[in-house]
Amino acid sequence: GYDRKITPFLDSIISLDQTTKVKHFFSNASRSFIGISNILSSLYSLSVNNFFIHDLLKMQGYQINFILGGDFTHFYGLRRSFGKNIDLYYDGYTASRYTDGASMNDDKFVILNYLDSIKEFSGIPSFFYLHFMTAHEVSTLDPKFKIYEPMKSKSFSFKIDPTILKNSYDNRITQLDAYLKHTISIFEQKGYLE
Repeated sequence: GYDRKITPFLDSIISLDQTTKVKHFFSNASRSFIGISNILSSLYSLSVNNFFIHDLLKMQGYQINFILGGDFTHFYGLRRSFGKNIDLYYDGYTASRYTDGASMNDDKFVILNYLDSIKEFSGIPSFFYLHFMTAHEVSTLDPKFKIYEPMKSKSFSFKIDPTILKNSYDNRITQLDAYLKHTISIFEQKGYLE
């Protein structure tokens, strides 16, 4: 019902029979480091002893893959809080260590490029946790997704024009939608959707 068509890919899959649409999804915190733990554990607190969905899947023989935009290695030590049941861990910090000038918050560089390099499905069930930074203000926004302008204030002010905030967020969600489409395409090509 939004007047701007910023998620054509997500809109296209909502009507599929295999898709479950969640009308209302709430987080008990506005900070990602708590929200991520809540989503993966169904608990309200973040602890190194949380039992996560990937812990259960690991016990069922799944390959556990975490590919995350941003620095989860140092940001509140989140990597440690995810536990030890992770077979493949790759985040923005890891990516930026090996490439000069690369941004740890660039999802195209960190997530999409890495997914392009993963091996084809080997028959072992796989769980992928992907964390895109695109919706965050600190992320890298590809110029081709700067559709709605203005996106930036001409001067520093504590009161920002709501149109600027809306345009910036809508551009980022448009980019995220395109990145999700690319992600699904990679998983399909490599056989993971089977």
